[in-house]
Amino acid sequence: MRNSAAISMLLLAAAAGWAEGAASCRCGAFITTEEGDILIYALPTTDVETCDDVNECSRACVEEVGDGGDLFGISSDGERTNGQVLCDELAKPIENQYIYGYYEICGGPWEYTDVHSGDMLCCDDSGQQQVCIA
Repeated sequence: MRNSAAISMLLLAAAAGWAEGAASCRCGAFITTEEGDILIYALPTTDVETCDDVNECSRACVEEVGDGGDLFGISSDGERTNGQVLCDELAKPIENQYIYGYYEICGGPWEYTDVHSGDMLCCDDSGQQQVCIA
């Protein structure tokens, strides 16, 4: 009986350690509309140490943007601008919108990273990024 209790405790400890190591961090690009904040692009999920590692998740999302939110900078695909990636994802016209960086850790609420694009995003009817004229 004592052995089965010890084995159970070991299995619980192993499961807790595995769950702790499986903490996920998501990064997203949002716009603000009259209806509220809308996720327009989700970046790949990254791992963090624990679900309490909020600062690491936020930092990772800020770094994931990489070039300070430059919408005319070349994206990681090496072909399109960051803004064009967002226009392609939106697939509809958009005018004069700043892009805001958010993070989500372990399925919790989206939290603002205090980072936004330096320029506004504008996409025409055909989904092409345009220079915004405010």
